[in-house]
Amino acid sequence: MDLSHHLSAEARRRQPSLLKETYKYMIMPDMRSLGGGLPHPSMFPISHASFDFPVPPLAPGEEGEPSGNGKLELWSGEGPNGQRSTLDLTVAQQYAAGAGFPELTAPFEALTKLLHSPPSEAKHEVACTQGNTDGVAKVMRLLLNPGDNMLFEEFTFPGPVENARSMGVGLVPVRLDSHGADPARLDEMLESWNAEVAGPKPRVFYMITVGQNPTGTTASLERLQALYEVGRKHDLIFLEDDPYYFIQLGPYVPNRSNASRTPQSNGLNGHSNGHHTDAAELEVQGVAGAPPSESSMNAFSKSLCKTLLSLDMDGRVVRIDTLSKIIFPGSRLGWVTLNPLFRERYERISEVSTQMGNDKSTLNSLFAQMLTPPSKGPNNGGWGLEGFARWINHVRRSYAAKRDFFLDVLRRECPPELGFVSCVAAEAGMFIWIRLHLEKHPRFEIDETKSPKTNTAALVDELFHLLVTEGCLILPAHFFAIQHTLPADFEGKGERLADDMRDRCGFLRATFAGTEEIMETALVRFGKTMKAFFAPAVEA
Repeated sequence: MDLSHHLSAEARRRQPSLLKETYKYMIMPDMRSLGGGLPHPSMFPISHASFDFPVPPLAPGEEGEPSGNGKLELWSGEGPNGQRSTLDLTVAQQYAAGAGFPELTAPFEALTKLLHSPPSEAKHEVACTQGNTDGVAKVMRLLLNPGDNMLFEEFTFPGPVENARSMGVGLVPVRLDSHGADPARLDEMLESWNAEVAGPKPRVFYMITVGQNPTGTTASLERLQALYEVGRKHDLIFLEDDPYYFIQLGPYVPNRSNASRTPQSNGLNGHSNGHHTDAAELEVQGVAGAPPSESSMNAFSKSLCKTLLSLDMDGRVVRIDTLSKIIFPGSRLGWVTLNPLFRERYERISEVSTQMGNDKSTLNSLFAQMLTPPSKGPNNGGWGLEGFARWINHVRRSYAAKRDFFLDVLRRECPPELGFVSCVAAEAGMFIWIRLHLEKHPRFEIDETKSPKTNTAALVDELFHLLVTEGCLILPAHFFAIQHTLPADFEGKGERLADDMRDRCGFLRATFAGTEEIMETALVRFGKTMKAFFAPAVEA
C-alpha cells in the first residue's frame, strides 16, 4: 500500500547524506580511503571493557532470583586469548549509520518477528533509536507538518504532547473507557470531522496500548482489531509507543507475601474486565496471564499480548520499543519498526541528527554481546534471546509483586467501606490509576449550565497540595489530560468542540516501582490525608 502521502514536507525534502553514502565504498575489499573524515581507531581510548551481569534467572520450569554473576568481555580487535566481541569496540566507537549497528538491529528484528508476527501482506523493517522519546520525536517529524492535527488518548504521557504543541500541531483527545481508546467514539469523531471548524482531519494517532500511561489499561485483541479497522477506514497512521510491553503482570494476588502462586500462561485471549473495583475486592485477570515459568521463546511469546503491529496488513503501524524499563533507563537504546518507505525516510532524519548512539558506544557493544547466544558468542558469555526472555520474566514477577503489595496497603489505608477511592489492578506497566469519588466530598459542586460543570479540578488541586504538604507525591490527572487545541495559526469557523476534560480529571496516578518501604510510608500518609480531606463525609 502506498502511504507516501503521510510523509511530512520535511521528510519529503530529505536527501541522503553524501558523506554517509560513501560508506559503502569504504568497506569494499582492498579499499584505501582518503575520502572520509573518520578519526583513526588508534586514537580511541577504550580497548577493553569488562561487565559483571546476572546469569539469566529461571531455568526451565523453575522460579527464582538471578543465579549469580556472569562476565562479558569486550575488545577492540582480538583479546589476549583470541576473543572477539560481537560488536567490536573499535567499530562501536566509530561513527555509525543512522539506522544503527547491524549487530543490534538483527536481534531486535528477530524479537519483533517472534513476538508480534506482523502479517506477511506488509513489510516491516527495524532501525535503532536512543530510547522511545527519541524515536517518537523523529517519527512525529517524519509524519507531521505545522498546522496538522494529531490524535492522542485523552490521558497520556506528556512528552509527545509537548512535541506536538511546539510543532504547531493541534491536539485532539480520543475518549478512553476501561479497555483503552474507544473505537466507536473515534470513528464517530472522524466521520463527522469539520475541517473548517477544527482544521485538517487528523492522520496520526499516538497510543500506548499496553500498560497505558497513566491509566494502566491494556487493549484487548478485540479492541485492537476494532481500532485498526477504524484506522483503515479513515487512513490513520498508528504511532504505537510501547515502553511497558515487556512488563505484563498477570492477575492481582492479594497478600502475595502470604500466598503461593504458580505462574502460568493462558494464551492471548485473557483480559481483565477493566471495571473500577473497590480496593478490597481487587482481583482481575491479567491480559495474558502470569509470566510463564518456561524459558523457551515459544512460551515467552505466548505469554505476551497482541499488539497493533500484530495486525498491521497495510504498513500503517509505526511501533516503538525500548530497553529503558527492563534493562536500565540510562541505556537510551530501543528500536522502531515501520514500513520500508518510512524507515528509509526515518534514517535520513537520524543520520544528520543523533546518528546512532555514538555517545554510548561501549553500551552498544555491551548490548550486542548480551543478546548473542552463549553457544555462538566469541566469549561464550551472552544471554541470547532466550536469556533475555528469562530476564524479562524475572522483571515481570518482581513488578507484579510490587503492584500487589501496593494494592494491599492501599486497601488497608483506604478501606473500601469509606468509599473515597477505587482503582483497577494494572495489567502492565508501573502505575495505578486511582479514581477519586469526589461526588462524596462535602464541597463537591455540579452545575449543568456551566463549563466546566463541576469543581473537580479545584478539589483535586487542593488534594494534591495537601498530599505534598504531608510528604506524599502522587500526580493529579490534569498532568496527563489532553485539552482539545487547534493547530497553530488556525482560526476555525464556527463553534469548537465542547471541552469537558476538567470534569474528567478526578484521578491520581501513583507508581508502584519504588521499594516497599517507600510505598508503605507514602500510602500511610495518603490514607491519613484522604480521611482528613473527606472528614465531614466520615462524620456524616
